[in-house]
Amino acid sequence: MCVYVILLFEAERQRAAAVEQEAKAHEETAKTLEKIRNDEKMFYEESTKHLKLKMEEEKQNLQTEQQVALESKLKEQKELMDKQFEAKAEMLEGQIETLKKQQESAQSYVNWENIASVAKSILETALNAYVSHKTMKLLSKK
Repeated sequence: MCVYVILLFEAERQRAAAVEQEAKAHEETAKTLEKIRNDEKMFYEESTKHLKLKMEEEKQNLQTEQQVALESKLKEQKELMDKQFEAKAEMLEGQIETLKKQQESAQSYVNWENIASVAKSILETALNAYVSHKTMKLLSKK
């Protein structure tokens, strides 16, 4: 009877050790997944920040180009009006109005916030897919 109790005790101890080892493995997997998530989140945030900066730079460049073109046409118009070339001045006035409308249209058409929102959604989807892939890969190794 004593040997039987010892064997039962030993089997229970081994089972407890196996459960503990499995819990540790699960905890390690969870830590690894959390690290992957954190790394990917940092990458995502940095990418989003970079994308916003790039889009703001593009917006500023577009506005600067449009302003330079407008100022050039205004200068040319003034010079022509000074020389009394009415027909050319009127034609330039039409071009100036077109440029102004294009500038207004570009500012309302290019909604940078919507573009940033779409880019954010794309990056989030990619991040979730990547994390899911890594999770499945880690779980399949068990």
